[in-house]
Amino acid sequence: MATSKSSTTRAVPRKRPDQADSIDYDDPAEMSFKKVFLIIFAIAVLLVGAYIQLAKNINERLKQSSSLASIFSPETTQIGIQDVDETLVVADNMDAGYLDHIIDALLKFGHRLSFSGSITPQKAREDVGRYNLIWTHDYPFQAIKNLKPYQRLNHFPGTGFITNKLTLSTTPRLPHVLRAFRMPHEKEQFLKYTQEHPDKKVWIQKSSSHRGITIETTDSVNLDMNDTLIQEYMANPLLVDGKKFDIGIYVVLTSVEPLRIYMYESESLLRFCAHPYINPETNSFNSSDLDSYVVGDDYTPIWLMPSLLRYYIGTNLSMKQTLNTYLKRLNKDGQQIWRQIEETIKAVYKSKEHHLARMTRMYQQANNYNDTSVEGSLNQFFEMVRFDFIVDENLNVYLMEANMSPNLSSRHFPPNRLLYEQVLNSYFSLVGLTQFARQQLSSTLLPIHYLDGRVDLPKDSVKSRNGKYGLDELISEKELSVYEELCVSDECHMNCHKLDCKVCYFCLNNQDKLHLRRAIFEQYSRWNFKRLLPSTLDEDLQLQMQHPDRLGNPSKGSQDELVDSNYIHVQWFRGKCFSDQRFCSY
Repeated sequence: MATSKSSTTRAVPRKRPDQADSIDYDDPAEMSFKKVFLIIFAIAVLLVGAYIQLAKNINERLKQSSSLASIFSPETTQIGIQDVDETLVVADNMDAGYLDHIIDALLKFGHRLSFSGSITPQKAREDVGRYNLIWTHDYPFQAIKNLKPYQRLNHFPGTGFITNKLTLSTTPRLPHVLRAFRMPHEKEQFLKYTQEHPDKKVWIQKSSSHRGITIETTDSVNLDMNDTLIQEYMANPLLVDGKKFDIGIYVVLTSVEPLRIYMYESESLLRFCAHPYINPETNSFNSSDLDSYVVGDDYTPIWLMPSLLRYYIGTNLSMKQTLNTYLKRLNKDGQQIWRQIEETIKAVYKSKEHHLARMTRMYQQANNYNDTSVEGSLNQFFEMVRFDFIVDENLNVYLMEANMSPNLSSRHFPPNRLLYEQVLNSYFSLVGLTQFARQQLSSTLLPIHYLDGRVDLPKDSVKSRNGKYGLDELISEKELSVYEELCVSDECHMNCHKLDCKVCYFCLNNQDKLHLRRAIFEQYSRWNFKRLLPSTLDEDLQLQMQHPDRLGNPSKGSQDELVDSNYIHVQWFRGKCFSDQRFCSY
């Protein structure tokens, strides 16, 4: 049966004449406009989202920090929620940038900051008591007379005995320190010294404030000029590309009784004079050109030294590695420099230890807790200084100064930013300024320990499941035991009269145990810092066994008097080194 074609063909709707082509395609211009509109709309959405997130970040930041205008206000500015975990930063002219990295580090580790341009004794009495940490740029103890046992401060009482240039340079018997004399009071000593050392012919003469520096010979120095200092001049400096340089070493003091000091080991700060030591035009040394032999603020950085570029930039070595590699290519041993530097730092702190201990005891006794609470002497003060050294052409090292509150600003030399940040990260970890460490070491919710063994628990304390707090929870009592064979022997077991047995666990008093726990915590937290003292090296034993009150007369004192906190500390570290090499010095 035949089928009609029309029966198998789908009907197609007719178009109205006015619709003929209107729905088949869009106008190209209109399509472009739509695409552009969609792109702009998407960008706008992203921008709005970014703006909202930025606003949230700024709002969060404002909870921790203030605007720059508020930070640099001379009046105290308080930021964030006022609670027991606040930090007060006291410094003038902070807009100069010298505290930028310190403030960033404090914020990074969770500190709530308040700022003040200065502090007076009255303000200290009224306001300082509510801060856990007081960070000051200048020496603070003329104003801050009272601290609670749990409060912390970034300076030690008496630190001027180390950071005062005049006091340091005139200290007798210090190794690697150029001899200096106060004029006119030490005129006779100077004349006697020059007679005994006729090879010492060139001297620097300057005021006690280190102004008006001139270079003189033995015959031309003015011995009658008031309030001046005459110091040996190093006439044969080691030069790199014709320029003299110095080496900056960051050193941290964490305890005085017993003495614990650390040196930043992985890097040093190399600074080169702005001008060549020998004037290229006259081919001679010009003593009137201070920039040729004194490293100033506008020094030449290491990345502008042609002979060091291949190491520091080309091979990406550190400043310390760069100097070592450069000297090795000159057939010189750079390790000779670092050995002398460590020797000098140890000797400086041992020579000033009795001053630091006396000043710290006086401060704590004035606060009426030195005889009862261990917290003050254990954890209250810490300090970082920068030791500056120069080197002669025979690689002999000489200490120039120790800088309190060293400049850590990278505004002038931005590539130094990484060095400063790494130093601060290790420094904050070592002294317990990280968020975790503060909860374990310096919270007002932690107990107060007493010398008689009592523990005062704040009512809001929250102890862990094992019933321990702070360092008691972090450092086990078992870690305090050393010299296992000696201490279980018949000679020592439960017998604390013999000198060698004093370091056995059952002979340690409560203060010794708390100090050792703190030392163990520092050992685990030191990062790029190296412990210099206590040292487990045999060559350092005699230096460390010198009692602060018997300097220059080591034979004075009975056996019982020899057993001070330093003795316990040194012998404990030597014993710990036998069982755990991480505690060994090198």
